[in-house]
Amino acid sequence: MPTDNSAEKGEDALVGRFRRGDLRAFARIVRRFQDGVYTYCLRTLSSPRTAFEQAGAVFVDLQRDLLARGAVEPLEARVFRLAVERCSRFGVETIAFQESGAPRYARRPATPTDREPAPSAALSGDRRPQPRDHLQELLSAMSEEHRQVLLLKDILGLDNHTIVAVLGITPAAMRTRLHHGRFELVRALARSGLSGEAHPEKG
Repeated sequence: MPTDNSAEKGEDALVGRFRRGDLRAFARIVRRFQDGVYTYCLRTLSSPRTAFEQAGAVFVDLQRDLLARGAVEPLEARVFRLAVERCSRFGVETIAFQESGAPRYARRPATPTDREPAPSAALSGDRRPQPRDHLQELLSAMSEEHRQVLLLKDILGLDNHTIVAVLGITPAAMRTRLHHGRFELVRALARSGLSGEAHPEKG
């Protein structure tokens, strides 16, 4: 079984091949991280369609980042740093709500009735509201710094060292945010009568 160190060496080789013009190497990078990036974007932005678009944009950002030959960091940390940054920016950018007449610069959390259908439903033309996603509603109500750590640790399963690198915080700050985030989620689940779901899903 490959060690973490050997995995990093394999990723470094892929990055090196991509920088030399091998697009197949970048395709392998995308396949390795696309599910995790999409999951992070979906749990942050709520909308499947928006998550799909922003996840794609993350890999465009990654291409630029790798070609710029910036500071050396593990590929996993680099990918999820870009995902966190893009989702954070999107959360405060201009959002038009033409269907509701909301002001152009308004910001609101997604609700079960206005959340876009899952990709499979969208492709079939099914515009009916999707079943309520209670975990998503609770995550959307959390503070951003708590939600970020909770998603990276408990949903995606990143190790502490990687999370610290992604968020640019100290290990102590990471542990504190994770503790408060878990407590906040469990308390919210208890208030909503869903305490049986107190353990976040694994990504």
